[in-house]
Amino acid sequence: MLLRKAVRIVAIISVPLFATFMYFMAERIPAPAASDMIVSVGSGERVSIVLPDGTKVNLNSETKLSYNVNDFNRKFREIHMGGEAYFEVAKNEKVPFIIKTNSMDVKVLGTVFNFQARDEELTTEINLIEGKVALKAGNTQQEVLLFANQRAVFDKRTGSIKVFKDNPATAAPWLKGELVFHATPIRHVIRAIERSYGVKIQFSQNDLPDNDLFTGTFSTDNLHETLEILKMHYQFDYEIKGKNVAIENFKLYKKNIN
Repeated sequence: MLLRKAVRIVAIISVPLFATFMYFMAERIPAPAASDMIVSVGSGERVSIVLPDGTKVNLNSETKLSYNVNDFNRKFREIHMGGEAYFEVAKNEKVPFIIKTNSMDVKVLGTVFNFQARDEELTTEINLIEGKVALKAGNTQQEVLLFANQRAVFDKRTGSIKVFKDNPATAAPWLKGELVFHATPIRHVIRAIERSYGVKIQFSQNDLPDNDLFTGTFSTDNLHETLEILKMHYQFDYEIKGKNVAIENFKLYKKNIN
């Protein structure tokens, strides 16, 4: 896959101790060692990489992945991740592939799946396309074995993992340049648009409603087209200035609060 924007891969060589401690305490993940490799994908970017073991990873916008270059592909193939990524894990039965996030750990030998683990979301989700994976919830320690064509959703509020049947063709629409929503709260739709296009959307009203659900599909290549589709639903006015989008007269918002 061609890079949508240049990948930013940073080998952490030397960082002041206090700054490192404060930053990673805020992120709630271990501070990187001097030998850690970090791949950080910014807002509005998507990146494809190949790990040292041959595993292929497509990273969605606002995603960070790190691993220790000295330890990786030895006793374990362990990485830390926050965000969303599509994995094609190279098979190696002797060296398990482990993904650690703030809410869930995933253990695989060789498989294909999409993994969404964003700290700001209330759920962590994995769509398994090939093979099988073992999941372990971080707070409850619940363990689940997931098979091909299944989707697991971890609810951070309850600490439970639920498993559903899944269609692999719809597992990672962002790889096809699409944003797909099914009865999704409008505030989450807006946040996904911001993340995908690398923009900030501001409303003239104080807030968005929690009780309005949106279903629809957008292309990730045309912000104006996406806003026009939303405009047909909510009849608002908007203006794009660089990386900022101003929205006024969000009609349904007014209706919902009266």
